[in-house]
Amino acid sequence: MSPESTSYFERLISTYTDNIRASDFRSNILIFFLSLSISTVTAFRAELPRHVPILILLVFPLCSIILLILSIYPRYFVVPGYPFYVSTTIGPDAFPLPAEDDETTVAHLRNRCVVMAKILYWKMFYFRIAIAICLVYLTALLILAICGGVAALA
Repeated sequence: MSPESTSYFERLISTYTDNIRASDFRSNILIFFLSLSISTVTAFRAELPRHVPILILLVFPLCSIILLILSIYPRYFVVPGYPFYVSTTIGPDAFPLPAEDDETTVAHLRNRCVVMAKILYWKMFYFRIAIAICLVYLTALLILAICGGVAALA
C-alpha cells in the first residue's frame, strides 16, 4: 500500500474525530444555554399569559436537553476488523498487532472510517432534532415576548 493511501485514510479518520469532538462541544454549549433559559422562563412565570401552561414551555427545552445528552453519549459500533473494547476485564491479548499485508491494513482503515461515520451520523441526527425543537421553543418565546410588549403598550 502506498503512503498516500495510508495518509488519506488517516486524514479522513482525523476529520471524523475532529467533527465528533466539535459536535460534542456544540451540544454542551447548547445544554448550558437551555438550562439558563429554563430558569429564566420559570422566574418570569407571573409575566406570562395565564392561558399558557408553564409545562408546555418547559417541555421543549427538556426534550432538547435529553436529545443533546443522547448526542453526547458515546456509541461504539462493532465492525469486523475494528475491535473497540470497553471492558474492565480486558487483557493485552485482545489487541492484536497490525497486519503486515496491505489489503488487511486498507480494510482495517476503511472499517475504522465506517465506525467514525456511524458515530458522527447519530450525533448529528440527535443534534439536528434538538436544534429544530430549540427553534420552535425560541419562536414561541419570541411570540410571547412580542405579545407581552404589545399588551404593556396598550
